[in-house]
Amino acid sequence: MAWAKLDDQYFFHPKVIAAGRDARDLHLASMAYCSGQLTDGAIAPGVLALLAAMAQIPDPTASAAKLVEVGLWDECDGGWCVHDFLDYNPDRVGVLANRAEAKQRMRNLRGLRSPEVHANNERTTPEVHPLPSPSPSPSPSPSPVPSSSSSAPAAHLFDLISKAGILIGGQHQAEQWTAVLELSSDPDLLTETFHEAARSGVRPTPKWIEAVVRRCVSEGVRPGKWNGKARASPANQLKEEKYDWLGLAQHYAEVRGDDERPDDGTG
Repeated sequence: MAWAKLDDQYFFHPKVIAAGRDARDLHLASMAYCSGQLTDGAIAPGVLALLAAMAQIPDPTASAAKLVEVGLWDECDGGWCVHDFLDYNPDRVGVLANRAEAKQRMRNLRGLRSPEVHANNERTTPEVHPLPSPSPSPSPSPSPVPSSSSSAPAAHLFDLISKAGILIGGQHQAEQWTAVLELSSDPDLLTETFHEAARSGVRPTPKWIEAVVRRCVSEGVRPGKWNGKARASPANQLKEEKYDWLGLAQHYAEVRGDDERPDDGTG
């Protein structure tokens, strides 16, 4: 996930004050967009409508002109550029290089197979250092190049994610989802797993989908099908006809702390 840098004195800057609320909000949306999409500050004309929706402003054309007028945007290549964007934010090449280095570092750490080395998933420290090993570390293998045959399952998976109304917030979340394909790339199994989540009133997450797929593959069952002991859903050891699926979904909603509970038909 990329981050846009914002000065804590941003709202007091003379250019921002001169821009006004709508143009200021458009400027903030443009910085978030450029950082997330790694455009190096470039804004294509066709993106203006998207930025306007992000900023929730009524007249993006006027706001864009205002940003150029006060010097927060520059006109370039038929579109715009965020003024001095690369002076304060890393460029695309640097971000991708850092991501590749981080991936390779984690591959090396996993190769050590030390029980005391864990992935830095919570980003609690800037660096994860491996413990000393008496034997040389294995040489890292090159990253596999995706083939055309592997693109179809991924496209199908992300289509299901989109239809479920899930927005992927960055590279890290995308990698969590694609990890499911390492268990199975069967499109029917993936589709049935998402349908099972909908039937159970559960918001599908990478961990939930992975747990169902893993169980289906290991036990030879299908999502939601009775196998004599339980449905192929995670953390469920009770018989199907006695299990409170609505209660399970409500429990997950309470754990998440949101109000996205399933409809029980009572309105």
